[in-house]
Amino acid sequence: MNILQLRGEFSDNGPGTQTVTISTELRKRGHKVILCSSGGYLTEKINALNFKYYIVPEIAFKKRNVKNMIISIFKVRKILIKEDINIVHTHNAASVFIANVAALLAFKKVKFFQSVRGIENRKGKGWRNWIYNIANYNAMFAVSKFTKGKIMEFGVKSDKIVVTYNGVDLNRFDINKKDTYRLEVRKELDIPEDAFVIGIIGRQDGNKGHRDLVQAFELLYKEFPNLYIVLVGEGKQMEDNIKLAKELSVYDRCRFTGLRLDAERLHASFNVFTILSKKNYEMFPNVIIEAMSYRNTFVGTNTTGVPEAAERGEGFICEPHDLECISGKFRKLILDEDLRTKMGNRARQSVEEQFNINNVVNIIEESYNKK
Repeated sequence: MNILQLRGEFSDNGPGTQTVTISTELRKRGHKVILCSSGGYLTEKINALNFKYYIVPEIAFKKRNVKNMIISIFKVRKILIKEDINIVHTHNAASVFIANVAALLAFKKVKFFQSVRGIENRKGKGWRNWIYNIANYNAMFAVSKFTKGKIMEFGVKSDKIVVTYNGVDLNRFDINKKDTYRLEVRKELDIPEDAFVIGIIGRQDGNKGHRDLVQAFELLYKEFPNLYIVLVGEGKQMEDNIKLAKELSVYDRCRFTGLRLDAERLHASFNVFTILSKKNYEMFPNVIIEAMSYRNTFVGTNTTGVPEAAERGEGFICEPHDLECISGKFRKLILDEDLRTKMGNRARQSVEEQFNINNVVNIIEESYNKK
């Protein structure tokens, strides 16, 4: 198959990375895989992997207008013809609409698929979900059962939606390298080798829970003098979170790293992972299953598809912003090593059995062939 992987941009370390991981696995299986977006942080990585990669600046999220949509359609049309594409796999709703029109103008018979990793939940913006009803899909790939349910609320039929979840590349997150990575990162961040580390990875924009982690840490700071937190990610609230850590007098054991693209090394340095997303945000965070691949348990929040990662006891779930619950679960994991090990083993087992890229691409490839 000749497959075009199309998304607005590669400027996120979760959904963007998952697109690249899926593409890499498909290429290993003998398919021709072409990538296209407006660019982004992952461009260098994509080029290093020797993918044929088309940059269409007009397809960027922040450049969407009628003129740029038309330009994007004609540029994608050229790619479809030149690369003889027969499968278009998009990773945001606007891209599938562009691809639909481009294929019509190219007079090409193309199958269309979309991985749905988010829907429009913002107040006054829900009308944007209309695209799920008018775009032409052979199938939609939902990254959680929750996601499938939400898409069905927009009128999409159940048999058009396939739950794939996200998948970890276990070659990249090689558990045999965990100890080496752990020592390297802790030395880099000036964290003692015997410290207990809670880590979070995500954009610091108020949605992922970095502020809640700082506040929960303050409740544990004096009780556990060997406890550190690592906050990975940039964003508009990073400086506010640093300020808060200083105001709460916990900054000396906080490590703010900014944007990092080496999640496989960072996760290895954590004892426990956390993602404390606000209500109705996320769908199924890739960072959780990355943590699980290293036998690290997690503390998450009861929002969207997050609890599905903890259905077999892989992690703890609290309500968003419930600092007593969050700090209480951290305390329990710090004090009970046996429990932490048991939950970590369950987490690794779930990745090996379900949340790995081989399993995800099996489902996707089957849909490519069937639909």
